[in-house]
Amino acid sequence: MTDPTQMLPTVGEPPAGTPPGEPPTGGPGDGDGSDGEGGGMDRRLVAILGLLGAIVVLLVVLLVVVSNSDSDSDDTPTTTTEATTTTVADTTTTVAETTTTAEATTTTVADTTTTTSTTTTSTTTTSSPPPTITPARCVGDDRDDDPDDTAIVFYDAWTIDDVGCAERVATEDAIATLFRASWSGTPWEFQSCEDNGLVETVIECAFRYEGGAAFFEMQVGPGSLWRVESVRFRAD
Repeated sequence: MTDPTQMLPTVGEPPAGTPPGEPPTGGPGDGDGSDGEGGGMDRRLVAILGLLGAIVVLLVVLLVVVSNSDSDSDDTPTTTTEATTTTVADTTTTVAETTTTAEATTTTVADTTTTTSTTTTSTTTTSSPPPTITPARCVGDDRDDDPDDTAIVFYDAWTIDDVGCAERVATEDAIATLFRASWSGTPWEFQSCEDNGLVETVIECAFRYEGGAAFFEMQVGPGSLWRVESVRFRAD
């Protein structure tokens, strides 16, 4: 194996083949042997000038960018929004289904029957019997020439519709004629009883009322008592 230290030159000794104290001949780019020290200086100067030019251009660009940036920052505020990415983990929530069973409450309301006792007061109205002529008057007059009382009793029986009394002092024909008419409530005026001049046993008793007159023909009946045989009307 070769010792590597053998390949290194001895310190302080020039390399072999190079005369000490003389610079090397030739140089880079000296292809035709005409370029010297001046040619190398020109190239370096050109390189330095180019570099300086590039630096100036970069400075100008930088100034323009900074100026525009300052102008933009003065005119329009720049809002920088950091995009935040939020990862939401899918969460599965299981809700337990709760079934609530409400107990049905049955309320039984007892029927309340209210019995209202109604007291009905029965009022018995006793109507008084219709007025009648006293039996003592319902008798024919027995005076020979004065049947006035019998005629007046028959008239009074008609005004109160007392047919029973009328039947005792008048015939059915006389009752039917007089009771067919209704009494107006205005009393009749008794005139008199006079012989009609035709039959001695017949006397007419006259009653005057508004608008006419009524004549009761009186005759002596059974028991020698006066009674009304017939009734006739005359209008004025």
